[in-house]
Amino acid sequence: MKGAMLMKSRVIMLCIFVLLLFGMVMCSSSAGNQEIGASCDDFRKVSQAPSVLNEKVEIKSGMLLTVKLCSNRTTGFQWTEKAKISNPVILQQIEHKYVAPGVKVLGAPGEEIWVFKAIKGGNGVVSMEYSRPWEGGEKGIWEYRVSVVVK
Repeated sequence: MKGAMLMKSRVIMLCIFVLLLFGMVMCSSSAGNQEIGASCDDFRKVSQAPSVLNEKVEIKSGMLLTVKLCSNRTTGFQWTEKAKISNPVILQQIEHKYVAPGVKVLGAPGEEIWVFKAIKGGNGVVSMEYSRPWEGGEKGIWEYRVSVVVK
């Protein structure tokens, strides 16, 4: 009986240790990662056309930069899948995806998400353009530019 209790308490302690260790690893791996973005309303507030939003961000080498922008594909508009990177030596795009809206309301916007990895120190600009991609479609209605400083 005592042996079973001792074994049970060791298993519980081991589980607690593993959970704490996992939590520490998750916190340390995301430390310094940066997330930025804009809603559809942010673009509509810009008085000139096309609407251009500018951001500035500083990130450390090896960290990730996530950009989230509203996207309403039901209107035919979408963001450029491959972002323009002025200095690809310092920053690399590693992912792009579209996330549908969480509600089933006609015309509800979803999000497009890009993830970039900071490679080494330097400065650059990342930009994305919101357009209707087909021939004759409106081009560059919205633009999102991020001035990036990698330390």
